[in-house]
Amino acid sequence: MDWLTFISKLVEALAWPTSILITIWLFRRQIVQVLPQLRKVKYKDFEAEFGEAVRKLKAKAIPMLQPVNAEEVLPESSAKLERLVEISPSAAVQEAWKEIESAAKALIDRLGYKLDYGIPTPYRLIERILEKTEIIEQRKLKIFNELRRLRNKVAHAEEYEVTPEQALDYIQLARSLKNFLDDIDKKKE
Repeated sequence: MDWLTFISKLVEALAWPTSILITIWLFRRQIVQVLPQLRKVKYKDFEAEFGEAVRKLKAKAIPMLQPVNAEEVLPESSAKLERLVEISPSAAVQEAWKEIESAAKALIDRLGYKLDYGIPTPYRLIERILEKTEIIEQRKLKIFNELRRLRNKVAHAEEYEVTPEQALDYIQLARSLKNFLDDIDKKKE
């Protein structure tokens, strides 16, 4: 290969990447203005809006779990969630997940299992124990898993926005699952 062919192939290989970088640089101000308004985020191979995912999960979950009334979504013991939804819906979603996780941990503890919280992903261990003991049927375990995934999207995708209504829907589902886990825990006493 001579130098002329080498330079020709190099220019050919760098043409598209260079064009894209120049376009991004030219429109950087407009891109920065649009980014905060994004409601959809693509993370790896999973792309969905939070609200759509919650709505689908709610349609699946409510028949299986005892639904929590709107008044019960934010009881007095969780007035902080009500304030949090107004201030930061994303933080409210994360706090609602913590309630599910706490209920699952209490149930697992009652069953005599000891969790190692030193591992980086204790929720996987929680999920495995719930599955292994078969105290939760597979469909409800999938709801647990879906709520965890939605919480992770909110927690780890920087540009991901959640509206207060979507947060309340998530909290309602989370409360239903938490109540279900609490009921099982009470029966195991």
